[in-house]
Amino acid sequence: MLEERARGAAVVVPIVVVVLAAGQPVLGLGLAALAAAGAHETFRLLERAGWPSSPWLGVAVAAASTLLLALGGSTSWPSGRP
Repeated sequence: MLEERARGAAVVVPIVVVVLAAGQPVLGLGLAALAAAGAHETFRLLERAGWPSSPWLGVAVAAASTLLLALGGSTSWPSGRP
């Protein structure tokens, strides 16, 4: 078990370091990929539980909204106040 985690960390940690060091837009793309993977898992669990869902729509919305905010979205509130 610990050996598997160590091997996984040996693969994932360098990827995370490279993505963080690269900055935008690579960071935004990485975050969008993580959002898409999380949405895919969520919708897969919903389907297994018997809930009707549209997994590809959910994955697309999660990835697109993350990309929109990461690559050019506004960070200020509409009224101009934080």
